[in-house]
Amino acid sequence: MAYIINKTDGTQLTVLEDGTVNTSTSVGLVGRNYTGYGEIQNENFVILLENSANSNPPARPLPGQTWFNTANKTLNVYSGEEWAPVGSAVLSGTTPEGIEGTLWFKTTTKQLFVYQDNGWNLVGPEGAEGFGVTKIRSRQVRDNFGTQKIVLEVLVDGFTIGVISNTAFILDDSTPIAGFSSLGAGFTSASNKNFKGSLDGNAATATKLETSRTINGVFFDGQANITIKSSTTKKLFKGTYLTGTTFDGSEDTTWSVDASSSNVIGKIVARDSAGNFSAGIITADLIGNVTGNVTATSGTSSFNRVEAVEFVGATLTGNADSATKLNTAREINGVLFDGTQNITVPADAGTLTGSQLAPNVTQLGILNNLSTAAAGITVDSIFKFYVESGSQPTIQSTTANRSINLEVFDTTQAGSYSHVSLVPSSLALTIAGSNNPAFIPELNQITDLGLSVRKWKTVHAVTFDGTATAAQYADLAENYLADAEYEPGTVLEFGGNCEVTIAEDETRRVAGIVSTNPAYLMNSGLTGNHVVAVALQGRVPCKVRGKIHKGDMLVSGGSGYARPTQDPKIGTIIGKALEDFDGIEGVIEVVVGRI
Repeated sequence: MAYIINKTDGTQLTVLEDGTVNTSTSVGLVGRNYTGYGEIQNENFVILLENSANSNPPARPLPGQTWFNTANKTLNVYSGEEWAPVGSAVLSGTTPEGIEGTLWFKTTTKQLFVYQDNGWNLVGPEGAEGFGVTKIRSRQVRDNFGTQKIVLEVLVDGFTIGVISNTAFILDDSTPIAGFSSLGAGFTSASNKNFKGSLDGNAATATKLETSRTINGVFFDGQANITIKSSTTKKLFKGTYLTGTTFDGSEDTTWSVDASSSNVIGKIVARDSAGNFSAGIITADLIGNVTGNVTATSGTSSFNRVEAVEFVGATLTGNADSATKLNTAREINGVLFDGTQNITVPADAGTLTGSQLAPNVTQLGILNNLSTAAAGITVDSIFKFYVESGSQPTIQSTTANRSINLEVFDTTQAGSYSHVSLVPSSLALTIAGSNNPAFIPELNQITDLGLSVRKWKTVHAVTFDGTATAAQYADLAENYLADAEYEPGTVLEFGGNCEVTIAEDETRRVAGIVSTNPAYLMNSGLTGNHVVAVALQGRVPCKVRGKIHKGDMLVSGGSGYARPTQDPKIGTIIGKALEDFDGIEGVIEVVVGRI
């Protein structure tokens, strides 16, 4: 007769069938007449004595259950949703889950938090992760007479930016504060810190006057030096033939005789700072630079530089800046040049500059290195090497419906060459393929993809058309729609809201076991919220309960597990065990499709 197991509050936990072990909780509940019940019962007592001592929490806990965490030596209680420590704080550098009243000591910032109103609230001290100490703290110090004083120290990111004191005094060396030698009554800021904002009271010094004032009419606010003009009421003006500015007393003024070249009646001819002078007509022997008309009736005139619109007269000697023809023609790379007409000069490319080669250049020779811009190299307007946007190297056929061939010199093949091609859809269609681009060998059944010692790691494809000679995994499976996500090894039955659901105990609607890695998967294109591969033939891992011998027939034990049976009903058999098992729950390999 089955037992009805109730919880402390009187609600039903489970119905315990005869000869079975129920594992819906963290301990095994033994049914009437179950063989080997003594070991399970005694282990249950040990679990209770140890409070489920382990580094991981017990599976399937009930509210109020305790667990001793051996990793951090703390006792925890299950609230119905999560585990909470009993009588201690959670030690962690990251935010843990919490329930009302739980304490958490954040190890990275040395701060204590309490969980309240669905969130962690800081108890203290103040601070921010990634920064130094940031707070105002009281501190006892001594003055230079040895008298103890109490002050408030203001710290930001580990640095003292100010100190508040009731009296002014000099700090004793026995109780130093970094950056401070003495304190004033009130707030004393660090020497390298400033106060920004409005202050009431008188400042000993200032960098700027709030209201600018005028001194002899010149505004002054203290930010920059100014020049004050004299208070004279009359100005001194320069004469016609003097240079300089009007003198008003604001600055020193120097007047000089005007030595400019303007021709004005009564103007004094004077030398400038370089010793030169100017005039209209001068009759003299000239040495130096001359500007204007020069008429030399006799003698020899020598000039370092002559600039003129036109020369009239006898032959000039000296160097000209430009000319229409060279007196003596010269050769440039063997071609005569006198300046009267253009010439073409042959030269090596390395000696030339420019952005384009002439059309008649047909050979570049052997290049050690060839670098181009991202636009790349185009061959005969149909083939291009270039760098695509996003810095992606690309080989492109620039003419519609052209293939790209990759060819190697291979003397073992007909014609001594073999190649593979990336062909467009139209060409693939003409070679009896589908109307899709294709990567193909030159001849049928000649070219291999990889070698036995040079294998591709994974080949992904929607459809495989060919002959497989081996399979890595061990079962044949088919996809079905399930009403939930089920892990590999779970026993399913036909039913539920979809095609399959978790199997009940000894069900006749058994579908099979969720496959782990099927060797061949049928119905692989099936889509839905929960698609599972159910093993139909072969060997697969399976979740089991109870004592099992190799070769035992297995039926559903409920909750997704299989169990052994000696007298199976028609339609209930899942498969046969490939391993012995002696425990409450576990996973073993099972052969399906064989009875």
